[in-house]
Amino acid sequence: MLWLPTFASEHLKFNESQKTIVAILYDVGTISGSIILGLISDIMYSRRCPISFLGLLVATIGHSYLIFITEDDVILLYFLIFFLGFLVGGVSNIIAGTACADIGKKNSLSENSKVLCTVVGIVDGTGSIGAAIGQQGIGYLQENRSWKDVFILMTVFVFLSSIPLL
Repeated sequence: MLWLPTFASEHLKFNESQKTIVAILYDVGTISGSIILGLISDIMYSRRCPISFLGLLVATIGHSYLIFITEDDVILLYFLIFFLGFLVGGVSNIIAGTACADIGKKNSLSENSKVLCTVVGIVDGTGSIGAAIGQQGIGYLQENRSWKDVFILMTVFVFLSSIPLL
């Protein structure tokens, strides 16, 4: 979603305050999703995979709606951005944060306090590599194709990220 302000500016012709609202809504959605989805996973399953998998599947549907957004759909865009922050950002934080803590608690690793930092580095580094590759693809599509193709790629990425959770 790092390309969202550019999309709002170039494609939707948003002014500065509208672009700011879009960015804030995604962040507020991420914070809300991290708390609420984390709470639901703790209460219902004590596992992150079922909630995370369902969240990413529903987010795939939300991403597909972005393909059809026009400058007349401002309220719908605001809702979708919050919704996608809630699901994608929330799930990302649940997986990254708790996966590191869970791995660090394993008996074979818990005796070495330095291992947790290594695990966090591996998880975050792997995510950063994926984000960097995705940003290159999005930049190429935005310049050489269309915003519709960008959101198709993002929809595919969100769907593919749900598969390892099975």
